[in-house]
Amino acid sequence: MCGAARLERWYEGRLSDILVVHNHRNRCQVRKFLEDLSRNDCQEREKMDRLLELIADHGPPRNEERYKHVTGQVWEVKTHKARILVCCFGRCIVLLEACIKRTQKLDPNVLGRAQELIGLLPSLLRTYLGRE
Repeated sequence: MCGAARLERWYEGRLSDILVVHNHRNRCQVRKFLEDLSRNDCQEREKMDRLLELIADHGPPRNEERYKHVTGQVWEVKTHKARILVCCFGRCIVLLEACIKRTQKLDPNVLGRAQELIGLLPSLLRTYLGRE
């Protein structure tokens, strides 16, 4: 992913803003995942929305079943069926990758894609914060 990748605000919280990443084709994997989740499991989508908004408004929960450190700068936000990998930069929480939770272990491909995005974030955040 290179070129015209960009960040977009998904939710403005009291403590943090939640951002999503759009690739150079203007596609957002996390936004598409959440839209698909709305169609397939509305209750699970509502749980994830509430959890993300709670984190943005009040900070991360202490409950590791909902918010857990994965590795390096990657954290995992979990509901019963869904996972979203995030990282935090100052007041920004960036939603990196999302997937259905099929096993207790995180798919290494999903983690790999999230770590690739983290490498792009410093320049994307400079661009995002520069135009606000």
